[in-house]
Amino acid sequence: MDREKFIRRLRYQASRRASLELELMLGRLVCQTALNTMSDEELSCLDELFELDEMTLQTILLAKGPRPEGILPGLWEKILRLVAKPSV
Repeated sequence: MDREKFIRRLRYQASRRASLELELMLGRLVCQTALNTMSDEELSCLDELFELDEMTLQTILLAKGPRPEGILPGLWEKILRLVAKPSV
């Protein structure tokens, strides 16, 4: 898949969630992360993360739970820091 289309799809996935709280957290993540500077491997990890079911994803993000399988450790730490930041 074309890299730009893939990035647009990730942004779309982040903005179309079942719960508003999850939508806001993931929206903050994609807005504050320069997706075009991420490696293909990191983008693939984000895609895997966004494929998790809503309840699982929300639970691990809110509880700062264990890193999901397949997500790079450094990327997971960055994700947790970004979604934990209060909105300005």
